[in-house]
Amino acid sequence: MNITSKKVDSTEMLLNPLKKEYFIESFWEKKHLVLRRKNPNHYSNLISRQILDFIISHAKLKYSQMRLAKNQSQSCPVTKLQEGGMIFLDYNDVPSVNQLYSSYAQGETLIVKQIQDYYQPLAKFCLELEEFFHHPVSINSYLTPPHSQGFDAHFDNHDVCILQIDGSKHWRIYGSAVDLPLVDDNSPIPKEILDNPVEEVHLKAGDLLYLPRGVVHEAWTTNVSSFHLTVGIHVFRWADLITEVITSLSRQDVRFRASLPIGFFDSEKEDPIQNKLLELTKIATDQVKAKVGVSQLKKHLIDKMNPLADGHFSCLDLVDNITLDTVVARKQGMICRVAIEGEGEGEGEGVVIQFPGNQVSAPLYLELPFQFIASQDKFPISAIPDILSNNSKLVLVRRLIREGLLTIVKL
Repeated sequence: MNITSKKVDSTEMLLNPLKKEYFIESFWEKKHLVLRRKNPNHYSNLISRQILDFIISHAKLKYSQMRLAKNQSQSCPVTKLQEGGMIFLDYNDVPSVNQLYSSYAQGETLIVKQIQDYYQPLAKFCLELEEFFHHPVSINSYLTPPHSQGFDAHFDNHDVCILQIDGSKHWRIYGSAVDLPLVDDNSPIPKEILDNPVEEVHLKAGDLLYLPRGVVHEAWTTNVSSFHLTVGIHVFRWADLITEVITSLSRQDVRFRASLPIGFFDSEKEDPIQNKLLELTKIATDQVKAKVGVSQLKKHLIDKMNPLADGHFSCLDLVDNITLDTVVARKQGMICRVAIEGEGEGEGEGVVIQFPGNQVSAPLYLELPFQFIASQDKFPISAIPDILSNNSKLVLVRRLIREGLLTIVKL
């Protein structure tokens, strides 16, 4: 009895016909990319304008979950003009669909934030991209009427892939205002950048535009409207890894937890502080373990991921029927992290396997079975390391099915 379906490679859908390796080597964080496919249906399995209309009409989105933008550098809450001036509506208000129709008719771009939270194919697409990039991914949708512009020239603090779903949009791409900006970077755009665009691109349905973070750009529609998705890749930086490593080291070594000297702002204390900083930096360099920081970043990624709705209730009905010959698999999008609980504070008291939406703690002797499960796409239950008895293997798999990590492929 087969329960699961074949997995589609979302990264190939995103970049086809470009090879993933070539994209990483030649474009990632380096320069923009335009893919003109001449296939308006390339992204038709992801979403359509009709699905967007349904989401807007029935999801009861609050103003905090969407934006309306028109010729501005940043999106803002929906506003209305009344006698006496402009009023700002409450973020918790839910606009009627007719209000949104009216705003669109007046030339405003309608933005749905985190649209993957409202539509399963996009949620699946997002999860699979996170499996590839190992960086958090989110998707916003943009619906722009004809002869309109949502935003002035600006740059994003995260990498973006623009997927043209329907209609068309004209893009003007400039140089980088800041090379690989930080999350909170709001540097002004130099005039000389805006005076010298690098390229102008007219995206049609099925096309893709990749923009590294920091690249200045603007876009507008001509005589037809536009519906596109912006896939945002919110990268972990080397600075983030270093921060996690130092934080982990601080839990183990009291010298990193000691306070700076009282009155350390005074200039005469500058030399002692510099010397102590160099001393701690050397200690950190001697003891640094990249895998500790990588593990923490993996934890942060998994914490943000949501499991897919995949009919798992039907699988739960069959959990008591499994045998050692049953083939099971990690559910789609189930990135796993196995870690020793209390690691760095002794030998550790137990082991945890973390996955989107949940985690399971167990005695330390289950580390090897957990590592095996985390590394396998699918496997017969009998293949779990023989550190466990046959009965214990069944007990463990039943628990991991009930907790949402594993699914049954074949009874």
